[in-house]
Amino acid sequence: MQINKSLNQNLKASEMRYRRLFETAQDGILILDGKTGEINDVNPFLLTLLGYSHKEFLGKQLWEIGLFRDIEASRVAFDELKRNKYIRYEDLPLKTKDGRRRDVEFVSNSYKVDQIEVIQCNIRDITNRKRAENAQIQSEGKFQSLVEQSSDGIIIINEKGEIIEWNHGQEEITGLTKEKVLGCLLWDIQYQIVDERSKTKALLAKFKKTILKYLVPQKITLASEKYETTIIHANGKIRYIQIEIFQFSTGSSFFAGIISHDLTEQKQREREMKAIIAVSAALRVASSLEEMLPILLDKTLEVMNLTVGAIWLFDPAFNELKIVVSRGWNENGEYTIPPEKPNEGINGFVFSSGEPYISREIKLDERLPKNVRKWAPSGIGGVTVPIKIGDQVIGTFNVNVLLPREISSNEVSLLTTVSEIAGNAINRTHLYERTLRDAQQLSALHSIDVSINMNDDLGTTLNILLDKVIGLLNVSAADFLLLNPYNLTLEYSAGKGFRSNAITNSRLQLGEGFAGRAAQQRHTIQVADLRQTGSDYGRKDLLVGEEFVAYFGVPLITKNKVIGVLDIFNRSLLNPDQSWLDFMEALASQAAIAIGSATLFDDLQHSNSDLLQAYDKTIEGWSRALDLRDHETEGHTQRVTDLTTRLARNYGLKDADIAQIQRGALLHDMGKMGIPDSILLKPGPLTDDEWVIMKQHPRIAFDMLSPIDFLHLALDIPYCHHEKWDGSGYPRGLKGTQIPIAARLFAVVDVWDALRSDRPYRKAWEKEKVLDYIKSLSGKQFDPKVEKLFIQMIEK
Repeated sequence: MQINKSLNQNLKASEMRYRRLFETAQDGILILDGKTGEINDVNPFLLTLLGYSHKEFLGKQLWEIGLFRDIEASRVAFDELKRNKYIRYEDLPLKTKDGRRRDVEFVSNSYKVDQIEVIQCNIRDITNRKRAENAQIQSEGKFQSLVEQSSDGIIIINEKGEIIEWNHGQEEITGLTKEKVLGCLLWDIQYQIVDERSKTKALLAKFKKTILKYLVPQKITLASEKYETTIIHANGKIRYIQIEIFQFSTGSSFFAGIISHDLTEQKQREREMKAIIAVSAALRVASSLEEMLPILLDKTLEVMNLTVGAIWLFDPAFNELKIVVSRGWNENGEYTIPPEKPNEGINGFVFSSGEPYISREIKLDERLPKNVRKWAPSGIGGVTVPIKIGDQVIGTFNVNVLLPREISSNEVSLLTTVSEIAGNAINRTHLYERTLRDAQQLSALHSIDVSINMNDDLGTTLNILLDKVIGLLNVSAADFLLLNPYNLTLEYSAGKGFRSNAITNSRLQLGEGFAGRAAQQRHTIQVADLRQTGSDYGRKDLLVGEEFVAYFGVPLITKNKVIGVLDIFNRSLLNPDQSWLDFMEALASQAAIAIGSATLFDDLQHSNSDLLQAYDKTIEGWSRALDLRDHETEGHTQRVTDLTTRLARNYGLKDADIAQIQRGALLHDMGKMGIPDSILLKPGPLTDDEWVIMKQHPRIAFDMLSPIDFLHLALDIPYCHHEKWDGSGYPRGLKGTQIPIAARLFAVVDVWDALRSDRPYRKAWEKEKVLDYIKSLSGKQFDPKVEKLFIQMIEK
């Protein structure tokens, strides 16, 4: 919480600094919507100058403000601005809110920020200057005082072009003293202070022609001329200035006056503001670090008018800085740029010191690593600044220039500003990616729960878990060693990501090897580099050729019992953060619960299977007991059971239903246990009274078996196998589909087996005779559909 608070404070301070550039400008600034002309922002200087409130400007179009209504055809002017991207009024009269006149210079520029059209209007108050120009200077003393006290540079030249006045302001702007320039020709001094690369005879001639034009006596005073240019200060630094040249006379003498206004700081502020706006706007479209850093570098080089640069980030896993994106002479990777350790190389020095570093020529810099110096190009200088998150340095940002251009202090300041934005952007990206990762991890844990809950097979569960472990932790391989509770041995159960099957032979005692220690000590074992462990790793021989480096052994604990170990391998070094380790532990914990549940389910399945087998053996015993009681029908029960099961399968019944049919067929004559031997075993025909008793055996079977819950679904055959399709059967006289399908299937099979078997009172019938008999009872005793299916099955 304290770190986040500190980061937010730094971000806020940084934003305030850049806003102050706009708010402290000594010229009025309006920001307009390029499409509609509506005013989006206005700085305090203009509010003070004109007496309007911030609210009275915002949302209005330029021509809706009272002070601008004197501009003729303002809408046409706005359309011209949109076409030409530039409009200028040298001398524009404005009215303040209380009706006072102010003379201003009005300049509008149109440009795009992140594809959005923006208009910036710069409004300079020239009222005082106009008054000075129009006022007659009463005395030499007053004139001289005005010139000397002006913060702008003022130059006066005579009819020959010789400098006769060079005030203190001009000394500050150029670095040239009054004593050095008095009496010199102005065009020679102008030529002296331009960039060496721009000096030509044509340029000198242009300077001379422009100045001489104002020294020629005119009937009508020439209009002043204003332009912006750059000069080289005596200290070698570039200065941006605005020049205004005008003509005036005293008596019969003509003079030219030059007013120089230093724009250097303003230009720097404008560049910083544009850079900040452009970089910030560009970064808003990036959703990841990989996408953001190239945009950051490209946009920075663009606003600094450079083509060569790079961004380096610190990798704590290897304790070194690595180049992550570059532009310029090694953009395509012709040379391998090695990482730099803290305090080693230029980037390492900046990373450790936290301060910018300027290199006049990189190839000759003693901090440049020797293995880079031999192929680094000559004639390149540059600056490297730290990228910080709060007070923590996380990387470096460097840009390069071609000599003789040198990095200025303003450019260092600009790059430092951009690096602050970069640090905050990287931090926001890290926080976003961490939040996204946390959400993905929670989603992954939920999906694991869902997947595991949808199946009860231990093998499937382990494979699901292994896929998630390898995919979500981004590791090379993983396996599960489950604890055999009988011999306390960790044995291989499942694995993925291995190049061979050798790992399947894993068997470790508790305390043996890293996995055995993880299980015995009940905490995670982490090995940074298996290559350095020697014989400590208990399965070294099993992993020959796998090339594993990093290892984690996580104990699987459920209900306070160790049930195994999750092995995790990676083929390169890992330096995971705490959230990665926490997620690994969460996966292992979930795996332990899932394995425990699946194992318990398997145990229950085995128990249920044993119980079912016991029940079925009991039922088979009952059926054999019945067969033994009635020797004449011995074997009948097993035959009809097998044939009814076959018929049910052909009918298309499910396995679960067929299992109940099997049990019902075995118990179909269970009710005969309640019939006296004198009736059941009678060799001759039964009397009517005896048939009444005999027909009770289905009801007796139901009464005997219905209290047994396990047999509820198997009662259809014992209870209903003597019902007939036409309703003439017993015990309930059910008709048609009222008769359960199990009983309808069994009824045909029961008659078939009875007629195909010998009895004391007759011989078994021939197959064709029995089939004809069954066909004759279709629709009467038997379900026609079942009868037809049975005939087809027998005839095959």
